Amino acid sequence: MDFSKFSDPEFDVKEWVNAALRAPRDSKTSLDVHASTLVLKLQLFIQEVNKSLEEISQQAVQNVPRIVRDVETVRHEATLLKDQMQ
Repeated sequence: MDFSKFSDPEFDVKEWVNAALRAPRDSKTSLDVHASTLVLKLQLFIQEVNKSLEEISQQAVQNVPRIVRDVETVRHEATLLKDQMQ
């Protein structure tokens, strides 16, 4: 299943659902089973996205102290440079 369409700003949910349900499937598979399979795949995709967001958020939180130190260092150096130029 191609999930790249979800990031398109012009993504139309209704159109995607209709196309997904019209997609060719095994003749033995009922529409309900096909829809349930799609829902399961979407749920798995959501779990992957949530995990990725959680990892990125954790990295950002871990980087905040270092960034604060770097900003403080740059501020201190700017103050020293300003004093030297006077």
